[in-house]
Amino acid sequence: AIAKKAVAKKAVAKKAVAKRAVARTITVTPERVETGRSERTLLHEKLPTLWRVASSVQTVGLWVDDLVWTGNDVGECYCLDKKTGALLKEWVLPGDCVAVVSDDAWKYAGCKDGSVYALTGSVPRVAYQLGGAPPDWLEVYQGILCVSDHGGTGTVSDVDGASRWQVRDRKAREGRVLRTAADGLYHGSYVGLRKYDWSGARVWATNPGDVRYGCVDGELFVATAGFFRNGGDTELALL
Repeated sequence: AIAKKAVAKKAVAKKAVAKRAVARTITVTPERVETGRSERTLLHEKLPTLWRVASSVQTVGLWVDDLVWTGNDVGECYCLDKKTGALLKEWVLPGDCVAVVSDDAWKYAGCKDGSVYALTGSVPRVAYQLGGAPPDWLEVYQGILCVSDHGGTGTVSDVDGASRWQVRDRKAREGRVLRTAADGLYHGSYVGLRKYDWSGARVWATNPGDVRYGCVDGELFVATAGFFRNGGDTELALL
């Protein structure tokens, strides 16, 4: 009888572990899976590592086109060969790099010293001056600078630094996501995702939980969300 009880307890424990594992699994919308493979295979298969470049500190900026552009917490910015990882160019900012972004052929690095630098020559050149709090993220769209900060402020400025418009909401703190498109911009924060048109009017808002990262995919916005709401478990949301 004791042995049977022990076996039963082990079975219950295994089920509990399985439930916790499922709860930590990224949520994938089946309609977006077009390869015919199972969700489990897509989530757990390992992709081959083409190359790896070590950084002594956290890397916070990344842009990939024909080349790989990146920056880190001590202001080091690199341009790497996409096929081999070989170092092609490097720059050093006067402060921490907070973002690396692209506007057509132009590449920019946001810095905690309050400036945005163009990575076009042998040395970084100041392209924009930032006002207010240090940025959580920034985008440059056809020369227009868009910045979100940790306190819930989003600012859109012209190339000469003149402010077009600004939104402030302390609830929308930790503005780690800012993405631009032809019809407006997306602001992700502690209170979810909001879309604004280029006049500054809010088009819509949705709250899948705090949005930590995101990108535009056609008419959809793909975001990682819900870290705080789900107790540290992040979901992949299609919005």
